[in-house]
Amino acid sequence: IAGGGPPDLGDPTTSNRVVSDYSTVGGGGDNQAGDETLDFDATAYATVSGGESNFASADHSTIGGGKYNATAGLSSTISGGFSNEVGGGYATVGGGADNHAGGTWSTVGGGHNCFARGDNSVVAGGGGLEVDSNSAYGELAVISGGSGNRANGSQSTISGGSRNGTYSDRTTISGGTYNNVTGQGSTIGGGEWNQISAKYATIAGGGPWGEPADTRNKVSDDYGTVGGGTDNVAGDAAGSNLDAMAATVSGGWGNAAGGEYATVGGGYQNEANDQSAVISGGRWNKVEADYGTIGGGGHENEADGNQVSDAYGTVGGGRRNQAGDGGSDVNSAYYATVGGGFANTASGRYSTVPGGNNCTAFGQFSFAAGKMAVAQHDGSFVWGDNTTAEVLSTGTNQFIARASGGVWFWSNGAATTGVKLNPGAGDWSFASSRDLKTDFLETDVHAVLEKLAELPLGTWRYKTEDSQIRHLGPVSQDFRAAFGLGADDVSISTIDAIGVALAAIQALDQNQQEMRKKTEELDMLRREMTIMQLQLQQLLEGR
Repeated sequence: IAGGGPPDLGDPTTSNRVVSDYSTVGGGGDNQAGDETLDFDATAYATVSGGESNFASADHSTIGGGKYNATAGLSSTISGGFSNEVGGGYATVGGGADNHAGGTWSTVGGGHNCFARGDNSVVAGGGGLEVDSNSAYGELAVISGGSGNRANGSQSTISGGSRNGTYSDRTTISGGTYNNVTGQGSTIGGGEWNQISAKYATIAGGGPWGEPADTRNKVSDDYGTVGGGTDNVAGDAAGSNLDAMAATVSGGWGNAAGGEYATVGGGYQNEANDQSAVISGGRWNKVEADYGTIGGGGHENEADGNQVSDAYGTVGGGRRNQAGDGGSDVNSAYYATVGGGFANTASGRYSTVPGGNNCTAFGQFSFAAGKMAVAQHDGSFVWGDNTTAEVLSTGTNQFIARASGGVWFWSNGAATTGVKLNPGAGDWSFASSRDLKTDFLETDVHAVLEKLAELPLGTWRYKTEDSQIRHLGPVSQDFRAAFGLGADDVSISTIDAIGVALAAIQALDQNQQEMRKKTEELDMLRREMTIMQLQLQQLLEGR
């Protein structure tokens, strides 16, 4: 004992005491090195450097100073502070008040009411007025600071915050408050009231918007992730922790990724409930089939959200659109696609509605676009203009377009050459302006007529047509050989056929004019002969 004395001069029992071999008290008052209830050598080499009412009762234990500190673990250390305790071997309390290092090689750096109960556990500081405020129960568990935190899992970590809890091995909470991890290897970055009950899952932050138990962020299946936001859920919270694993909700409000590998990027009240389903954002969107995708869209009401009900279906965005037929068989309308628009439905396999308003593609491989277009047969293509009335397919593999303002098809980049169907018309008009033409040559219409007269004609049908259908005309090879017109010898241009017909008509007209002239000349000769006959008869009668 180097010095010191009793704090209460009237009470000698408060003097410094050394009751074990090789032990030391440097000074202060009412300090004790060793434990008189044990053999002298059982608590040897205990040291109290100073302070008041400190008790180093374990072999090779040390108290640097402070008051009411006590070491009971082999080679344990308390540097100072107030009412700190060390019960674990080789454990340390750096300072603070009412701290406890109970695990072997455990450490409490400071703070108030901090407990390091697990072997090699660490509580750096923090704490609060409550007993057992920060508590590292797990082996190698670490609490860096904060208040009311629990690190119960082995190798678990809480960096700070308030009332956070890690209850499984190798779990981490960086901060925030009332966050809870019970799944091995999982991590919560921060926020409030976030909960993980699965392995290797992550919640970066966020928190509840209302009652925490009902609106917190949660991950219920292994490898799931919630980036932030509120009331988001990754996993289905049903069956095993693997039936909806690796689901992700990046953020937003009230979103759920309930399928294996499912993803919701953000937005409000979106649900991706099947394997590899994706919703990028928007409101009230729902994917209920494997590999379905919704890009976004929706509206304020649940009824206005977009929906994918069949596998591999896609809705790009818009409002109240559906890809799939909504039946119990999620493969009955797979690969259906709606690009966007309002109240569109693609309910046939491989059907497509790129957008528009109230369009429906029922048939397989069907296509409907514009307004109120209905492709109800397989392979049908239907376009509806702005007319408020349905335009429907009437058979398979049809191309139907309603364009009450007319139809144009241009065959050059300047949009000057092509054909058009005028509004209300029933036939095509061809671009035929002199300004669009060049290399004019005179035509021998009589030669055209002669060739046309020799052109083989017959009735026939296309091989792909019904056997009852008949057509009248030449074949393209004979037409090309006779007139040398058109782009090839496997088709006949309508404009060339019209030109040949007009040339033949002109030739016939010229022939008719020549015949009329000759007929008139013959009529004149007949009249002259009649006059001559009358004159001759008169001469004969006068004789």
